[in-house]
Amino acid sequence: MENVFDYTSKETFDLENRNLFDPFFHFGAHQSEISNFGDFIQINAAEKDIILINDHGIIRAFENSCPHRGCRLIDQQVGNVEKVICPYHGWQFQEGKVFIPSLKDFENAAIEAVTLHYYSVELCGNFIFFSPNPQHSLKEQIGIFWDDLEMMSYDITTKVDTNNQDFYANWKISLENALESYHVSSVHSSSLGLLGLTEGEVTFDGVNSLWESSTNNSKFHNKLLKIKSLFNNSYQKESYFSLYLFPYSMISSTYGYSYAFQTFFPKISTETQFSSRTYATKTPYISFFDDVIHLNHKIFAEDAHICQLVQKGVTSSSKFVYSKQEQRIVAFHSSYEKGITA
Repeated sequence: MENVFDYTSKETFDLENRNLFDPFFHFGAHQSEISNFGDFIQINAAEKDIILINDHGIIRAFENSCPHRGCRLIDQQVGNVEKVICPYHGWQFQEGKVFIPSLKDFENAAIEAVTLHYYSVELCGNFIFFSPNPQHSLKEQIGIFWDDLEMMSYDITTKVDTNNQDFYANWKISLENALESYHVSSVHSSSLGLLGLTEGEVTFDGVNSLWESSTNNSKFHNKLLKIKSLFNNSYQKESYFSLYLFPYSMISSTYGYSYAFQTFFPKISTETQFSSRTYATKTPYISFFDDVIHLNHKIFAEDAHICQLVQKGVTSSSKFVYSKQEQRIVAFHSSYEKGITA
């Protein structure tokens, strides 16, 4: 398992992008974010620049590069466009077709084969996933957690925050930090640690896992129970939980009142393109989400700092030891090893 402990080399980074990014589905967005014709978002992942767009009601995903000369097509993170038009030579892309100015000038070129580099898109409820070259269906990949994830997606009304930032650490360091609760009391003592989370229980299914933990903070627990009637949600749990979807995605929530869908995409071998999208659910208690956003930003800033310290100190070694609260890391290593050698 030498590659899983390689946090610096470009060779391992490239191998991961081929064997983990290309064949798996990855979380992109919730349908509410691109519900209108022309709505789009841009996603940076594994040295790729990807656009998710609503093209006359069809969700498409493609690399943000014109097939003519490689110009970036859309130079915004979010927005709306009636047509995707290359700013260089005016090529247009709509409904899966290419419209080329001065087409007759290309009579000696193999122009009929020119198209955008499209990705596969599949939905779990209202959650959008994309993949360059999927080896399994999205439902097969998500496994027993499909119904839970689908139900969560239907409870969501809108995205209320996007937190994009670079973690100056290898993506595996960043992800492994999110997979374990052992660090919470020391790293998040004034944020997530205030919940007094218990050791909890982990459910494994193939490459994915779900961690659920109750809270020892009775004041916090009673407060959340008191407002439960204000949330008209189908999916609620009296616990904090995080669902990990191999290889790069995780959705977490406290009691199912809101959701943070995180992605840990490789940027370079020593940096992670981290993103957390916070989603609101059905409630008139809108101010609740302001507190959630503030807390999430604090937690993820603390995570970014500790991951950077790990990156600075870590060396390639397979002699690490793991507590019971870090068992999801051990499971990740096993899944990684199978995926990277496939």
